[in-house]
Amino acid sequence: MKFSNIKTFVIFLVLAVTTLSANAQNSLNSPQRLSEYQTAITFNGDNRESYYSFVGKGDVTVTLDVKALSGNAGVYVDFLNAKGKKLSEMEVVQAQNRGTDRIVKDLSLGNKFQTIILKVKSIAYGSQASYPGNLKISLDGEFDGMRSSGGTSSTEDIDFEKTINLDWTGNSIDNPRMLTTRYSVLNFRGDNKEEFLAFYGQEKIEITYDVKANNSNAGTYLTLLDKNGDNLSSQGVAQAMSKGTSRITQSIELNKRQLVIIKIVSIAYGSNSSYPGTLKITLNRGFAL
Repeated sequence: MKFSNIKTFVIFLVLAVTTLSANAQNSLNSPQRLSEYQTAITFNGDNRESYYSFVGKGDVTVTLDVKALSGNAGVYVDFLNAKGKKLSEMEVVQAQNRGTDRIVKDLSLGNKFQTIILKVKSIAYGSQASYPGNLKISLDGEFDGMRSSGGTSSTEDIDFEKTINLDWTGNSIDNPRMLTTRYSVLNFRGDNKEEFLAFYGQEKIEITYDVKANNSNAGTYLTLLDKNGDNLSSQGVAQAMSKGTSRITQSIELNKRQLVIIKIVSIAYGSNSSYPGTLKITLNRGFAL
């Protein structure tokens, strides 16, 4: 077989696999199974329908976040049972001018596990070929078959005793970096920048923060938030002076397993461009895989 023919065959095979994957998730009878507590989806805004499913029981919460990639973007979302019957009114999540929008949906599923299907239809607003956006589906409650990482893009195996150096963080409450271990270390500049980390917790949560100043002074403001951005704790301040260290502990009580977001704001003390330091985060209690 000539090289050109092999190349053509490989391209055809890739396209065929891609088409099969797209068709598989675009069917009520064969929805794409959600296997993580957060799932990110990109859509084109062209009236296309796609189907996603999860298995849950009891009181569950589904949070839908949409971000417009250019102009406007949005989706219609129906919540169906395994037979395709509507369980509630349709929700519309739409963002304008490259902005974001959020809908929080509460479902009561009873005391037995059942399959819930999300029918997602992207919105075509006008004459353009597409109105692209991102949809993030976040689940909170009791589910069957979920991965323990709890993150949207984590491919790491969780090693609870491992220390992770955080070389990147989320830049908003809608896009925090998920913590996958008890110990995390963050180098910060001390320039009033906001950074966001998150984990799933339950019952009593206790977190220890250790700050070390690299030069003169260094510090951070620390606040625990829920998924809606509401405060779960008062603001804590961990700051070290003259290349020293400092430690504080935050504690909260939760009624159920839920997402906990750590908002970190590094402190700029004066006229310098930055006041760098190191923040070590230790999840002492309440870390829920």
